[in-house]
Amino acid sequence: VSTSQNFAVEGAALEANIEIAALTGLEYSTNNVTFLSTLTLVESGGAVASTTVHVRMTAGDNATIAGGSNISLTSTGAITRTVAVSGTVTTITATSVVTNVSCNGLATGAINITAANGIGAYGYAWVASGTGALNNNAANTEDLTAIVAGTYTCTITDANGCQLVHAKTVTQPVTLSATSVVTNILCNGLATGAINITAANGTATYGYAWVASGGGNLNNNGATDEDLTAVVAGTYTCTITDAN
Repeated sequence: VSTSQNFAVEGAALEANIEIAALTGLEYSTNNVTFLSTLTLVESGGAVASTTVHVRMTAGDNATIAGGSNISLTSTGAITRTVAVSGTVTTITATSVVTNVSCNGLATGAINITAANGIGAYGYAWVASGTGALNNNAANTEDLTAIVAGTYTCTITDANGCQLVHAKTVTQPVTLSATSVVTNILCNGLATGAINITAANGTATYGYAWVASGGGNLNNNGATDEDLTAVVAGTYTCTITDAN
């Protein structure tokens, strides 16, 4: 809605109430709080005491009302008067920068939102849905940080009560996975074993960290090699880390 303008109305020798005719895109109020599409000023004893009428453009009207557009005020027994008004209203807009979750299951997502074209200060009301969660973010904060994957909807309200609903989805990669081909020892005590590992679903490149236990020994293999060769019998555990 636009900022309101006002004018004074009064009448005498009236035979009926003063009716303020609806003009498309405008709404009226006598207290500058509650606005209606039409307004009636009730006469008493044939008169209407001086009343301030506020007029503004509605939230749904994005056009410009040019100077010279008139509001008609009529009442039986009185001369019809017109009041010229002008104004412009724009719709609230919002842009946002979304940071998606780096690794499946983590809370590294963020949404940085910027509202524009409204009147005065903005209020924010966030709701998380799907797998989303606000975590430590207050529902009325402007931006969200440290959030999990999911859908986040923000209702933005300006000082005039105009609203915009802005929804964004934070995504996450699929879970990192790995397959391996194991070559077992040919003869007891020999170092003829091998493990060929293949990582998938992460963000390249991958890092590897091997640990041998239960009689195992990395022998000449580096702890950060992708695959192991010429190893003895035992247990070998590899921690795989992707670029994220």
